[in-house]
Amino acid sequence: MPHWTFDQHLDAMQDQNVRFSPRVGQGTRYLPIIDPSGNPILRDPAIERSEIESYLSSQPAEHLCLLEEFAGDLPAMNARCRLAVLLPCRNEAQHIQDRLNLLAEQFGTDGRFLDRDLYEVIVLVNNAAVENADSTAELARNWSHPAGMNLSVIQMKHAADERAPLTYARKILADLALLRATKRNTYRHPLYLVSEDADVVWNDPRQLSEMLKAFDTQPTIDGIRGYQDRCPWLLIDHPILLLMRRSWNFCESYASSRALRPDRNPRYQFNWNRCVTSGWNSAFTAEVYACIGGYNRFRQFEEDLDIGEKISTFRAYESPQGLIPQVNTIIGLPIRAEASPRRWYYRAAKGVEPYDDQNGYENFFAQEHEDFLKSKPLSELSLSIAPFSSLEPANIPLLEDMLQKDFEFLSRLHGSSHLAAIAYQRILSWLGFESGQAYISDGQVLVHSLEGVGRTIGKFIARTPRKPVSHLDQVLHAPRRSCPVRSI
Repeated sequence: MPHWTFDQHLDAMQDQNVRFSPRVGQGTRYLPIIDPSGNPILRDPAIERSEIESYLSSQPAEHLCLLEEFAGDLPAMNARCRLAVLLPCRNEAQHIQDRLNLLAEQFGTDGRFLDRDLYEVIVLVNNAAVENADSTAELARNWSHPAGMNLSVIQMKHAADERAPLTYARKILADLALLRATKRNTYRHPLYLVSEDADVVWNDPRQLSEMLKAFDTQPTIDGIRGYQDRCPWLLIDHPILLLMRRSWNFCESYASSRALRPDRNPRYQFNWNRCVTSGWNSAFTAEVYACIGGYNRFRQFEEDLDIGEKISTFRAYESPQGLIPQVNTIIGLPIRAEASPRRWYYRAAKGVEPYDDQNGYENFFAQEHEDFLKSKPLSELSLSIAPFSSLEPANIPLLEDMLQKDFEFLSRLHGSSHLAAIAYQRILSWLGFESGQAYISDGQVLVHSLEGVGRTIGKFIARTPRKPVSHLDQVLHAPRRSCPVRSI
């Protein structure tokens, strides 16, 4: 299923009678984000509440009845709640309690636990119509933490004909948070929605406080995305996968560079020349979510990217070059989160590309893969892929196949294999390949030697702790440099 274009989003939102609200500027010191009319941009809780109520009233009656049913079983949202953390869980018994611990162990800038009244976590345990639920819901309901946390747990089975279960799960969570917010007697402050996944195994302990601070101090911001990784302290045992994930991280970072964004690049690529919203370590304001029409169930997948794309369409502005999507109201923050690498272990062991769009994203949703991934501990998966993921000449074809996909991504991004080859050759050098050891020939990534990249990985292993390190702390305490240091 191809990504949606800017024009597709524009047409769909016009059909939904969305009232567009342009923003101009690049979000820099000299070109700040402003309202084209010159009016100051402020967050107004009264306007937010009105937008939410208007959005909810436009939803199908069946959906609203389901929300009311869930809301009736939950405690009221705290009047001081500023962040609603949305956590869909399908068969996550292995992760759920550790995941809740991470969310409970959130701190403010004063080093104390983040005020419990400022956020809540909503867990939706959702299963396909024909599958048996595991113990995720029971474990979530029985979870406790010395610091406490405002936690709500709901459970549902999707209808047999539901074609977008993940999208609908996220929609229920977000819409339920909005409904509960409007039921508060007072609506004094803006609400922000934090999108998360259940298999995140570590995140910065000040993730939520940094998100809250950024939204509150920068009213021009609609969305936030933090840094994402897949547990490098585990991937160092599987160098082929480490290279594959680093390659993609570099590709995504390159694609989001300022020089390639729509306001500077007339040949921009709408989906990736931006800070991309994601299903985890991402957040957006409740107001903008309501204004763009929320999650769309006809988007079977890429529901996380969809939110950011719709925000950019909602904020699009007129220029001499025509209508331009505003991507700069979504920013990156130096807050880090680490998700389980289990799907990439599975990719090495079984050849199952997790985000392939064939057959309705069967590789991601199918029961066969779900059972395998979530019934086996990560340690068992790790042992099973060791022969395929070591830095040995026999594994070069697998590495070439993985790197080839990233090169093809850049080719689609630029619309030119030549430009993509120039960009990706640079990325290969960032990965540690020395001259002539890996290059692109006739549109193919070829790896001739692992010697240089092996030395680079050895240095990376030597400085990688066997436990996660807060990226935020690294940024705050590291000496300032004139340019970022790229490393594997």
